[in-house]
Amino acid sequence: MKIICLRNSSLLTPGSTPEVRLGVDSALVREGEPLFLPDHLAPHWKAAICPAIKICRLGSSIPARHAASYYNAITTVCVLLPEDVSDPVPDIFGLMDRAFVPGHWLDYPAEARAAGFTVTANITGSSGAETLQMTCSENDINADTAIAALSRYATLKMGDMIIFTDKACHFTPEIGMTVSARFDFPESTDSLNFKIK
Repeated sequence: MKIICLRNSSLLTPGSTPEVRLGVDSALVREGEPLFLPDHLAPHWKAAICPAIKICRLGSSIPARHAASYYNAITTVCVLLPEDVSDPVPDIFGLMDRAFVPGHWLDYPAEARAAGFTVTANITGSSGAETLQMTCSENDINADTAIAALSRYATLKMGDMIIFTDKACHFTPEIGMTVSARFDFPESTDSLNFKIK
């Protein structure tokens, strides 16, 4: 399984070169498990809750007009980085333990894609609670074009995850926090829920 962190997806064309950072499946926190902040790389951390889609079919050189049939689910993923790391993020951080906290995958039908979505994140810690929101249209994540562009360089396989890192709710993670996120379809649906230890 590949974890593909994609930047500037809204600017992609099918023939352009995507801006990506790759992650490995061993960098994933298992769904439902707490996030233990690493203490060996940095004293301070930053985090972003980003939308992600899951590839459901094997394909390469996929035309944009057919790309919609190559993904079927959406979730939110919390991406963790040391505070002093900025874009473009060095590739080594795709290998970092506990770099990605995935949420529960939700069906992502055509009508939901056309309508766009809002993600609401709730962060609760020792200093109180904070609510963050992110709204994305179909053009903001540009998933069909992203799949077409990525598949020119690599075969996409079932289970591969594409994370849209520039569409995000940003927060500063701290030990003791509870983090959750939900989509506004169908109705209000939970996606992400974890504790930071």
